[in-house]
Order: sequence, then C-alpha cells, then structure tokens
Amino acid sequence: MTRESKHKLLSTYLPIAVNLGDSFISPIRAQNFKNLPPALLMTYGGHDPMRIEGEEYIRRLKEDGV
Repeated sequence: MTRESKHKLLSTYLPIAVNLGDSFISPIRAQNFKNLPPALLMTYGGHDPMRIEGEEYIRRLKEDGV
C-alpha cells in the first residue's frame, strides 16, 4: 500500500486536520504497549490494505507482553 492510498483510506474515517502520527489515531506509533489489556487483532490476508501494519502491531504487542 502506498502512502497516498493509506492516507486516502484513513481520510474516509478521520477528519482532515487529524495528526496521523498521534498514537490515539495510529496506535502502532505508541512508545510501548506494556499496560494495555489483552487484545484480539484480525487481518484479512491479501484483502486487508492495512495487513502489514496489523502484523507489525501484533508483533509489538507480543514483545511488550500483551
């Protein structure tokens, strides 16, 4: 997924003025996940345009013991 297509997808759900670097908007940008509750994340193979980011988020959650 290109940066442009990702921004287009996110603009469907977010206001124009939002900071995409904010960890409340893009949780993967948080410094750590140590105090988060258990999580369930699902990606949909080749059909999920955010699959790569989802897999990275899962990896980081596991690293921090979530």
